[in-house]
Amino acid sequence: MSGRLNIGVAGCAGLSAADRAELLKDPGCCVCAVFDPARSAAEKCATDFESHGALVFQTFEELNSREDVDVLVIASSSHYVEDLCAALSPEST
Repeated sequence: MSGRLNIGVAGCAGLSAADRAELLKDPGCCVCAVFDPARSAAEKCATDFESHGALVFQTFEELNSREDVDVLVIASSSHYVEDLCAALSPEST
């Protein structure tokens, strides 16, 4: 690991402004990958983390397959969390 924690965010619309501010000011964190079913929310999030080089992904599976993501933050609404967690299940691969 590079000394920085590479973070992927799923459910960008659910990531509060306060959470974004904390991630931006922590030099040990790098939000490098984002996904939201609403592409505009993902693009906004990537813009917020432009200094981190955040990339927007079309699907959760694409984001989750990134080998450089150390931590996955699921900041989605509760009705979508079940789908995201199912995608993480070993049975789904």
